[in-house]
Amino acid sequence: MARLKFDVRLERNLVPQVTKATRQVVRSSIKTIAQDLARTASESAPHLTGDLEDSYAIAYQFGSGMVSATVEFAVFKGSFNYAIAMHEWTYNLGEGSQAKAGGTGMSGQSYAVGRKFLTRVLEGEAEAYKEYIAQQLRQHLGG
Repeated sequence: MARLKFDVRLERNLVPQVTKATRQVVRSSIKTIAQDLARTASESAPHLTGDLEDSYAIAYQFGSGMVSATVEFAVFKGSFNYAIAMHEWTYNLGEGSQAKAGGTGMSGQSYAVGRKFLTRVLEGEAEAYKEYIAQQLRQHLGG
């Protein structure tokens, strides 16, 4: 009876390289998602002067084992944050807001102009964002 013998040897440990490359894919994916979220929310924000749409900032945090992005809108008139008011308060849309088309997210879903312009987009796009990261990782890992 013949026996088969396999001997597998790795000349060098590729785990650190694969880990570093995977970390880069996740960081890049988070940046893409944060930019999409900011753009779509900006397109869905009410319009009076344009200050609100242009007021977003994106902050990234890359730590060991943790990657995150924060999208924030802020328009201050003294100590009053107009962005929070337009996000949280109930109001009637003005002429400029009614003329805006709204935003379209990564998923292709459209978001009307109005209150909760940031959280509506985040909640509506959550699955698309998760799938985007998974797809990027599958592509990177060859799967």
